[in-house]
Amino acid sequence: MAAGCLAGGTLAGKRGGPRNLPLPLATDPTGFPMIWVEAIAAWMHWLPVSKLQFERFLQVAPDRAFDAAWYDQLLALNPRVAPARIRTENYDNALLTGILPAEAERFAAWSGEGFAIPSLEQWLLAWSALKSLPAERGLPAAFSLRLEEPVHTLLLRIDNALAAATAGFGRRTLADQMLMRWGVLEWVEQAGHPARWAGIGQPLRLARGVQVSPDRGPVVPDHPEAFRSYLFGFRLIRQP
Repeated sequence: MAAGCLAGGTLAGKRGGPRNLPLPLATDPTGFPMIWVEAIAAWMHWLPVSKLQFERFLQVAPDRAFDAAWYDQLLALNPRVAPARIRTENYDNALLTGILPAEAERFAAWSGEGFAIPSLEQWLLAWSALKSLPAERGLPAAFSLRLEEPVHTLLLRIDNALAAATAGFGRRTLADQMLMRWGVLEWVEQAGHPARWAGIGQPLRLARGVQVSPDRGPVVPDHPEAFRSYLFGFRLIRQP
């Protein structure tokens, strides 16, 4: 399946797009939105990959490795929540975590040409660009008008929950709204580094009070290729 354009130009991208959003929009093969980020010349998922998103992949492309026992293992780390039941205290349950980098790569390969887990450099460039832009007031109209259910409900409920959860943290940026903070630790690739995979971001909840943020740099677990954690998820980029 190919990604579809929602608004704002071609896959090569262009400045402009919907009046109330400064960057063009597209959808991935599961119907979830991506945003054009000029700083990395690529589309980037609006949010980290959700359980609903990954379940659509599982339905279309059955794989012995992704059986019911495998998915139950992930849900034991981070329980599922239905889109209509997303609230301030549980919106991170809507996001897929416990995933291994190789498993995320299989989702990227299925998604189509150009889809990939971002490199650490790409993620940080996107973070730097998006945190300079103010958050939207509510879910962007381009999403609301075009996304089917239950995708629309999931995004709307997460956006409302995030706004409530971070109300005391001052000015919200577009990067915050995209859950580059207050979401999960996202797998990124470190080409040429002894540890190929690392996590970047700022989860909503952390074990043992560990402090992490994009500005503090990546988190590199021991043996990341086999590290399952309720903190680690991912998002994809798509390069034209």
